[in-house]
Amino acid sequence: MNTPSESTAGLAGVRPRLLAVPLLIKIMGIGGVVAVIFGAVIGYTVQETMAERLYRDLAEAARVGARLLSESLTRPVVIEDVATIRQVVRNGVEAIPDFSFIVVLRPGGDVVAHSFPKAVPREVLDQPVPGRSGAIRKLALHGGTLLVASAPILDGRAGHVQVGVGDGRVLQALEATQATILWTLAGCMALGQLLAMVLGLILTRPIHHLVHVADELRAGRLDSRATIRPGDEVGQLSAAFNRLADSIQDFQARVRQDEEQRRILLKKLVLSHEEERRRVALELHDELGPSLSSLRISAGTLAGRSGVDDVAAADLEQRIGQVIDGVRRMAFLLRPSVLDDYGLAAALKRYAEDVTRQGALNVDCQVVGVSPGDRFPPDVEIALYRIAQEAVTNVLRHARATTASIVLVRRHGSLSLVVEDDGCGMDPHAPEAGAASGVGLAGMRERAHLIGGMLNIESSRGSGTAIKATVPIQET
Repeated sequence: MNTPSESTAGLAGVRPRLLAVPLLIKIMGIGGVVAVIFGAVIGYTVQETMAERLYRDLAEAARVGARLLSESLTRPVVIEDVATIRQVVRNGVEAIPDFSFIVVLRPGGDVVAHSFPKAVPREVLDQPVPGRSGAIRKLALHGGTLLVASAPILDGRAGHVQVGVGDGRVLQALEATQATILWTLAGCMALGQLLAMVLGLILTRPIHHLVHVADELRAGRLDSRATIRPGDEVGQLSAAFNRLADSIQDFQARVRQDEEQRRILLKKLVLSHEEERRRVALELHDELGPSLSSLRISAGTLAGRSGVDDVAAADLEQRIGQVIDGVRRMAFLLRPSVLDDYGLAAALKRYAEDVTRQGALNVDCQVVGVSPGDRFPPDVEIALYRIAQEAVTNVLRHARATTASIVLVRRHGSLSLVVEDDGCGMDPHAPEAGAASGVGLAGMRERAHLIGGMLNIESSRGSGTAIKATVPIQET
């Protein structure tokens, strides 16, 4: 047995399913239910009223028939003319088809004459003689219902005559009426369903139109507008929807304008940053580098002089050499001169060799479709080089990889850079993925976006990571 809470939960589950039914079906369903209820009430009322009237008329016919027969049988009963009595009974049954039987009784209850083919049924004889003329009794006989009326002969001194009237014709009339009501109800239901469908279409067509326009807005076609039907609530809804679409379009235009301004400012900032890095790299290479080289030569000349420890002088010279190598490496990381002099492909190969030389990661570089000396726009070369640099840095910091590859591919008006590794991988959609790589992934995406490209990340835990940046280029 279900508990009250389970019943409540079941009803709560039915409501969402009912609300999910399309509006047209709801309207047609409501129209059908109303038509059925209205038709059932009207049909029941008409049926009951008609049955009451027909049975009342049938009872009146039985009374009149019994009274007329009692008048016709008065003289034959008094003179005990049995032949005439039987003839009157036979003529009465033949003349009035509704009469099921006629029985003439003496005052003591003995049967004088009757219309039954055989003996009078016990059910008829057991019926008490009514105390007043015109009283109607119901009798169940031979599977049917009879209305029995009784009339006295000479005020009962000569006996009584009983007339049984069957309700067959009443039932036929009621069945015919019921069939007519059912057909009328079916026609009304069909007409009601048709009108409900027309009403539903009138109501749902603009709603479907609004849904279509909303889908177009969601797809980016912000100039789509709903057709306004003036005067009704749907027209007001369409007008409000169009005002909302206008607001969205204006907001989108402002967002695009702000985004374009932000992109221009960010591009200027990146170029300024790269220019500053190039300037610092040149200063390290042209000013600090020669100074350190001169200092190294001076340290080398100290060896062999009196009062100078040769071991300390050699150690100083070695340390200065290490500083020079560090400065050169720093200058290369800030702005590799090979990128300005020989292009992106050469710079990527040089970078892969330097990372491999350091021993922490084995990096392989492959170039496809790019010939020696091919150059690309400076912003494209700088952005792709920085993306490769940031990707390899993330591999060194987080991937726990042993090998990585840098692939530069040029085909069909696009330039693609792919950096792959055999590390632990990550879930690029997980919140911790961005935190693990710092702002690296966001920075790479932003750099690709600034040059009109896109950046995709393919990775899963334990299967390594592949970062692909693709930018359009003009074929010459």
